[in-house]
Parts: sequence; C-alpha cells; structure tokens
Amino acid sequence: MKKNAALLLLLILGLASCKNTSENNAHTPAHTAKLYFTSSENHNISSYNIYNNDNLIMQLASTSTSTANQYEVDIDEIVEHPFTLDFSVEPLFLDSANANVSVNLEIWVDDEKVAENAQSSVTYGETAGLLYTGQ
Repeated sequence: MKKNAALLLLLILGLASCKNTSENNAHTPAHTAKLYFTSSENHNISSYNIYNNDNLIMQLASTSTSTANQYEVDIDEIVEHPFTLDFSVEPLFLDSANANVSVNLEIWVDDEKVAENAQSSVTYGETAGLLYTGQ
C-alpha cells in the first residue's frame, strides 16, 4: 500500500510540475494594420481612391505638388483569423493626357512591415495593388 501511495504522490508531483506551453504561444486576438503609399508626382492628381478587398474604404485628397508624397491609411482593427488585406490605390487624374505616376505601397501589421510593392507606371484608369494574407 505504501508503494502505491508513493507512486501516486510522485505522479501527482510530476503532473503539477509540467508547464503549459500553449499560453506562451498565444496568438494576438486583434491586429492593427496600416497602408502607406508614396506617389511620385501629385500635380496632375486630384485625389486617390483606396480600396480593400474591392470595397472603397477612403478617398484622400492629393497634395497637388510635383514632388513625391507619402500617405497613410489606418485600417479598422482586424479580429478575423486568417485575414486578407487586398489594397488598391487608384489615382484620379485631372488630365488623362499626362496621366502617369509611380506608386510604392507598404502594408504594416502590428507596427511591422509585412508586404511592399512598387509599380513604376500607373496610368489613367489603372490601380496599384498589394495583397497580404496573415494569421
């Protein structure tokens, strides 16, 4: 009987000393996301349409300068897993004859750059796009 009690005590102590490693690898329940884009020239652009998954989420006014400008788009908190961010930026040109711009897109999730794409020639009626799928 003492043998069984000793084995039972050792078993209980052994189980109690085990650590649950799943808590250390817990996944964040929500993410923050941002889209940054830089346009090479803005003097012929009135504004930009911003799409996520083919839905218009924002329209940004252009700075209307001939220098490159960076724009920032904050996205609503992401709570679905896995998630897909499929961004498109459509420059709305003032004059279609001179419609040509370079666009660099970056997606940041939880303050970390996760995707980047540079498109050197976006013309009238075209969009620059970037796709990212995360956990």
